[in-house]
Amino acid sequence: MTYLRDPAEIEHSDYIKYTFYELDANHQPRSVGSVRGTSNWNLNLPDYTKQLGYGTSKLFEKEKKMTPEDFAGSYLEIEWTNHRGELNKDIIHLEIYEVIQNPNTKH
Repeated sequence: MTYLRDPAEIEHSDYIKYTFYELDANHQPRSVGSVRGTSNWNLNLPDYTKQLGYGTSKLFEKEKKMTPEDFAGSYLEIEWTNHRGELNKDIIHLEIYEVIQNPNTKH
């Protein structure tokens, strides 16, 4: 993830939160994971967001049956404070480009 604005705007941040959403059966957003960071000092937001690059967990039975189309509408919402203490929010829409399947899994 790359911050495209002036890096000085995030040098003195003390808050960041990112939440992943999927759409439920009624096409309503449902939070499926969230991480929040706060500090009395300065958070290093570029380093903090490097955690977004990966994650591991066991799949639920429902997730094992999902296709890339089932994840359509998934997004990441990021909130943070800038150097003036103002709250900002961005939404990043997510897509699946490639599915890596276990060769031992039968479909």
